[in-house]
Amino acid sequence: KPAPALAFTDAAGKTLSLSDVKGRLIAVHFWATWCTPCVAELPQVDAAAQAYGPKGFTVVAISLDDDGSMGKVKQFMAAHHITHLTPYLDSNASSFQAVQSPGLPTTVFIAGGREIARGEGPLDWEDPAVRKFIAAQLK
Repeated sequence: KPAPALAFTDAAGKTLSLSDVKGRLIAVHFWATWCTPCVAELPQVDAAAQAYGPKGFTVVAISLDDDGSMGKVKQFMAAHHITHLTPYLDSNASSFQAVQSPGLPTTVFIAGGREIARGEGPLDWEDPAVRKFIAAQLK
């Protein structure tokens, strides 16, 4: 199905959309600093961005923390050694609502402007099936 229209804010306060994101495979990853499963999963998401980024994989890590929380999100990422993800905010949760997911974390995989898969709840990014899926999309 077509990817939903998403808007999110970068660290400079600029509003971006999926059309601003480059990559053969895009993972839109919704999370929050207050979400325990998100905190546990985020290092694996970061590792996947590092491993597959050079091959055309882009992770858009969108925090659902409150408006004005970019400093908190950046501090959280630094404290947890998250170095391969760019922080974004969806402070009014409009993009999260657009993907119609029941909860956090949620990852929506997009290729060619279409949603091709999603993970609702934490994914095991080290699982061979997840790695195989990502690698297959990047061929």
